[in-house]
Amino acid sequence: MQPSILSYLWNLICNQARRLFLPYLLRRSHKYPKLNGGPNVQRLTDSIVLKSNQYDLLCTEAAAIRFVARNTSIPVPEIFDIWQPRGRKYACMAMSFMEGETLARVWKRLTGEQRIAVLGQLSGYIRQLRALSPPRAGWIGNVGFQRIYDRLYGTRGPGGPFQSEAEFNDSHVSVYTHWGSDNPEIALKLVAIRRAMRDDHQICFTHGDLFNRNILVSVDGPEPEDVKITAILDWEQAGWRPEYWEAVKLAWVNGSSWEYTKMARELVVPGYDEEIRTTFDLSYIVGPGGIV
Repeated sequence: MQPSILSYLWNLICNQARRLFLPYLLRRSHKYPKLNGGPNVQRLTDSIVLKSNQYDLLCTEAAAIRFVARNTSIPVPEIFDIWQPRGRKYACMAMSFMEGETLARVWKRLTGEQRIAVLGQLSGYIRQLRALSPPRAGWIGNVGFQRIYDRLYGTRGPGGPFQSEAEFNDSHVSVYTHWGSDNPEIALKLVAIRRAMRDDHQICFTHGDLFNRNILVSVDGPEPEDVKITAILDWEQAGWRPEYWEAVKLAWVNGSSWEYTKMARELVVPGYDEEIRTTFDLSYIVGPGGIV
């Protein structure tokens, strides 16, 4: 038998055992410290983490992680299994445990030079992502070709996938037309915003959630070279988007420190101020926060 077949069979056995013993593994998971990601992320063993979410979102995230692992040097978890346990509201995804502390936790301890160094590493990884071409020129969607999920839109979402940025922009604006149906002033503003939106950006692969709690690092000393990114997590919002989207999402993310957001905007995804302003103008139609 070929090693690949042996590996497949071994993974199949491990997955079946993990599913069978999940209740036991969950009961003993309290022995491990809580992980980034809240109550839906738990460490099951020394080497395995369990994430709970809607089945389609876990599949979307797994597809993105596997794609990134195949095509870049970005450190990401290995995905072992996804399944919907009987009697549980959410599906489960088993993946490898990644060493490191969140950048959010260590940020205040880092020197200015170390902050620049770690953001330089992040910038290099984002350049790798942006070099990944979409399936077709101008195409906007995710790796699994399902409906786009993005927390900027709340539950409504822009749908997709889209064949062009113009189609993406039309759908983006349509999310807010409900507020203009009985308000001529808002309706006119929506028209003006759509006219201001460019339809000719480069389409780039985008993480879409560069929250500093989604970046794991190791810090081995006081020098810039002592800080290293060990993993980038949470890829359910990833996919091909207009080139400014990473900047918009970074500017929009709540919870990251102001210093981190400012430096990341300058060093990782500089520019795109006009696109950010237009996106915020659109989102603020529904009030502070802009989530629909």
